[in-house]
Order: sequence, then C-alpha cells, then structure tokens
Amino acid sequence: MRNSNLFSRIEGFTQGLSGLKALLFFLLVTISAYIYILNCGYIWDDERHVLMDSSLWGLAGLWKIWFSKEMQQYYPLIYSSFWLESNLWGLNPAMSHLINAAIHALNAFLLYAVLKHLNIRGALFAGLIFALHPVHVESVAWISERKNVLSGLFYLLSLYTFLKSEDRPGKGLYVISLVLFIMALLCKTVACTLPAALLIIRWMRGRDIGPRYAAALVPFFALGLAFGLLTVWWEANLVGASGSMWDMGLVERALLAGRIFWFYIYKLVFPFELIFIYPRWQVDSSAMWQWLFPAGVLLAGVLSLAFSRRVGRGPAAALAFFLATLFPALGFIDVYPFQFSFVADHFQYMASAGPISLFAGTAAWAVRRCASLERARMSAALASLVLAALWALSFSQTLAYKDSDAIWNDTLDKNPGAWIAHTNLAVVKIEKDPDFAIAHLEKALGLNPSNETIVHALGRAFYIKGRELSAIGMERQAMEYNGRAIELYKEVISREPRYTEAHVNLGVALGRAEDYDGAIAHLQMGLRLKPSKTYLEKNIERMIDLNALAHPIEKEMRKGR
Repeated sequence: MRNSNLFSRIEGFTQGLSGLKALLFFLLVTISAYIYILNCGYIWDDERHVLMDSSLWGLAGLWKIWFSKEMQQYYPLIYSSFWLESNLWGLNPAMSHLINAAIHALNAFLLYAVLKHLNIRGALFAGLIFALHPVHVESVAWISERKNVLSGLFYLLSLYTFLKSEDRPGKGLYVISLVLFIMALLCKTVACTLPAALLIIRWMRGRDIGPRYAAALVPFFALGLAFGLLTVWWEANLVGASGSMWDMGLVERALLAGRIFWFYIYKLVFPFELIFIYPRWQVDSSAMWQWLFPAGVLLAGVLSLAFSRRVGRGPAAALAFFLATLFPALGFIDVYPFQFSFVADHFQYMASAGPISLFAGTAAWAVRRCASLERARMSAALASLVLAALWALSFSQTLAYKDSDAIWNDTLDKNPGAWIAHTNLAVVKIEKDPDFAIAHLEKALGLNPSNETIVHALGRAFYIKGRELSAIGMERQAMEYNGRAIELYKEVISREPRYTEAHVNLGVALGRAEDYDGAIAHLQMGLRLKPSKTYLEKNIERMIDLNALAHPIEKEMRKGR
C-alpha cells in the first residue's frame, strides 16, 4: 500500500506537469544547464551560416536564401531564422544561443508529450534525459546547428500531430502534420526518416498497417526521398563531399555503419570525453575485429525480435528507430564532415530519442516491480542522481564552446590528430603569433600532407615571419595542388554556371597560377552574381595576401632561373 502511494505521488506529479506547467518546467531545467552559452561567441562555420553577407539581410537576400544555390546547404528555414535575427537585433550570439537552448527545451517537452500519448512508461524521465544529455550540447551550443534543433522541433510536432490524426477523423491534423514535415525538411534533410519512424511506432502499438495507412504515408516518403536526393546532389556537387576521402566500397561502408552505431550507443551510456572532432577511423575489411560491429548490430536486432513476445515490442522498436533515424549518418551517404571524422555528437540528436526512451521505460518498469518502499525510494534517488550527473556534464561541456580558441584547444587536448583543429587554431593566431601558427600548421601538414589550404596558410605564416625561402617552397607545393583545384572549379562551373563561390575560388586559383586575365574575369563574374561589400572585402583581403606573397616569391624564382 505504501509503495502504491509513492507511485501515486509520482504519477500525480507527472499529471500535474501537463500543458503549460510542463513546458515551463522543461524550459527552466534545460536553460539552467545551458546558461553558460549566453557568454559564448561564434565558432567555425558560424561565419558562413550566421554572419551572412550584408547583401542577404534585405528582402533580396531572403529571395536568394530560398531560390538560389549560393547557400552552403539548402536549409532555407534555418537561414531565414538567422536573416530574421539580423534584421531584428543585429548580430548577437547570446540571443542566438538562447533561441537554440529554448528550442531544445521544446523538443524535450515534445518527446515527453509523444511518449505520454503512446502510454510509454517513464515519459517524464525520458524527456529530462533528452534535455540534459551532454551529447546534445554540440547541437545547442554551436549556433550553426540550429538546423538540428529546429528540424527536430518540426519533426516532433509532425510526429505528434500525425499520431493525434490516427485517433481523430478528418484530414485537418493529417494536413498539418504533412506541412510540419515539410518545414522539418527545410531545416535539415535528416528529418526524411520520419515516415519510417511512423511505421515503426505503428508496428510497436500492434496496429494494422493496411493499404489505407500505407497510402497516408506515401506523400511523406515521396517528399523525404526528394529532399534526400537533393541533399546528396548538393553535398557532392556544391559542398564538395567527393574524392579520395569518401572513396569506399559497400563492404567498407557496412563495416563503418556497424562501428558508428555502437559508437553512438557507447556515448549515450558513457557520455565522457566528448570531442568536437573525433579521430577519423581507418576502415579495413581485412581486420576481423571490425566485422564484430555489424555482426553485433545484427545480433541485437535478432535478439530484440526474438524476445518481443516476452518483453514486448518496445526494445525492437527503439533499436529500429535508432537505426532508421541515424541512417543518413551511418556512412552509406557521403557528407562533407566525413573528411574530418565519421562521427559527430550532433549526428545522433534525434536518433538518441529511441535508446533514451527505452532506458527510461525500462527504469520505470523496474521501479514498479520494487517489492518495498525503500527500494522504490532508492530507485527514485538514483534517477535524480542520473539527471544531476547529466546536468553537470552538459554544463561542463558548454565551456568548450566559449569561442574559436576554446573549441579548437579543447579538441586538440582530446584528439591531437585533428588536422582541421590545428589548421583552424593556426589561422586564428596567424597574424598575432606566426610562430604559434607555423607550429600547428606543420603538425596539420604532417597529418594531411595533400591539403592545399594548409599549404597556403603555412606559406602565408612563413612570409609574415619573414622566412621568404620557406614561403617559396610552400608556394611551389601549393601550385601543384592549385592546378588540380582549377580543373575541379572549372568542372563545377560547367555544371552550375551561376555558382558564385566556384567563380570566386577559380579566380583566386587562377591568380595563384599567374593567369590574371582569367582571374579577373571570374572574380568579376562572382561580383555580378553576388555584389556584397562584406563578401568582396574578404576576397580582396585574400587576393592582397596572395599578391604580397607572390611578388617576393616571383623575384626569388627568377633569380633561380
């Protein structure tokens, strides 16, 4: 009886958190864990995503965001949110961070609401774990990853609305769900996995998947496929996710997928040593131990199905949801970040809801089976301890996102082999401390000797330091890479004649090759396509640096002749 009274109190508290009270509770808990990010600034590609060119701040810029190929990715709702911010209060990283944290809190609340609607035990516990788990810090504290949290918001709203539409006649909720799904896709294409999630949930609930239900999902699958193919094309042709760094066969990709799966499970269970750029693995089909990863995934799937009659379909559904939602990041589709690492915390943002819900549901089931009040209280205390630990880990993790120096130093402390971290940290310091920059760029070049960006940056650092002969050596090496870059940019322009960045990059590359007429022609084309003062200043600065470097090098090379 006393044990029942404890459960009644817990359930009473949960019921009392419905609606606005629950939302405010999630906002308070989440923002308390992320309060430090209000002091954080912009990092890495925030410059490209958030600090947009001034030409994008007007109405004409909004048109470009939606109807041009000039943005790094076709996520127009994300860029529109940054556009709105820039027009409302200008560039303010504190506000951007606060918005990200608030959206993440909404997502945790919506996960709670979805699980509660599905009558899954531990809904509140699952929502709080999702809100406080440190693997989500990257999605919240990195402003550019608003595409993750905002797509998650529309994803969960669409999911919840669709589930509601199953129990209520009429097409109103169904249409709203479809519109919300489109909005999720316009934030990030990973939302294309939603119809698969709906099928999994339908199966888990033991409901019929007949022709009528399948027909209702056809528009979802069609839209998901269309946006998915667009993103694959965009990554390969405009972003640059192609080349030797992505050259893997199907067997290697299957091995990679298995390892990625278990990596994310491990980080959910043991969220320590989280890194902005994880080490990039070597995939080797001749190494038998690497076959254990996909074999383990298959075994887990078989066991979850085999025991579904005894323990229910929940574990199998959670595993299937995790795999389906994670699929775009499992290695079968080439994405740009794979050149740095095959894994990133933000890749499992929405997928993590599956294992988290399974853990919370299992914990709630275990508490209910406690034979005594003391054990029930101990279980409640352990749950509180888990949430407190997650809160502390998330708060601690936000400290790494203070600024560019902080994130790259934190990365190198945990992963000294991250060549991109060495490079970006050096670029930040190159003017003020060229010796520091040279040391890091030499490490980066040792890790990635064929990278043109590193070579040019090292040449620039040598020239700033006054080491002209070393700069000449770097420039000669860079010229070899430059020839390959010219051919690549020409190929891109042949496919996309109005791709501004390709024209500008080709102009810079031709300038390095001393084809000044060609360089001017393509730079002028870039100016006509994107007449932005900010954009011009950045590229003019690059050309000035290159010209300043080229003049003494040219004299030395002529002396050598």
